[in-house]
Amino acid sequence: MEKPSTARVALKWGLISALITIVYSVIMILIDKYQDPAMNTINFLFGIVVGVGVLVLAMREFRTLNDGYLSYGQGLGVGTLTSAVSGVISGLFTFIYMRFVDPNVMDKALECPRRVGASGHGRCGNGAGRKNHQHDDDAWCYFSVERVDWITFWLYPVFDYCGGHAARPASV
Repeated sequence: MEKPSTARVALKWGLISALITIVYSVIMILIDKYQDPAMNTINFLFGIVVGVGVLVLAMREFRTLNDGYLSYGQGLGVGTLTSAVSGVISGLFTFIYMRFVDPNVMDKALECPRRVGASGHGRCGNGAGRKNHQHDDDAWCYFSVERVDWITFWLYPVFDYCGGHAARPASV
């Protein structure tokens, strides 16, 4: 029997993963929920489920084709190639969408940090917390800024250890 190819299995499942992600993104765009703060958790969980699910299915298929055997190196190869194929195709979709379909999407996304910088409060709107926000855009902005602050705070020791002595974020 012929030895199965990690590249063939990875290409198949990478294409499936990219297709699922693209279809989900298009649906979110069509129903105008792609920047809705209420969807952040759902989008995150969807990405985790699709990513892990596709990797499990790809490795299971390879193991089945390889008479029930999957070495660590083969699993690493299938997983890496599957993720790379999915990432490149999804990235191409994002590039095409942002460049040709909706070129203003980056302006919409950058509007929040501009408001934060202009307000001087470290928050969008009046800076008093999310209960006092007047618009859904402000709530989305608040969550985005808070997430960046939280990630920056927890990654500071990593950056510091890796040689950079960056200043600790003032907003945390």
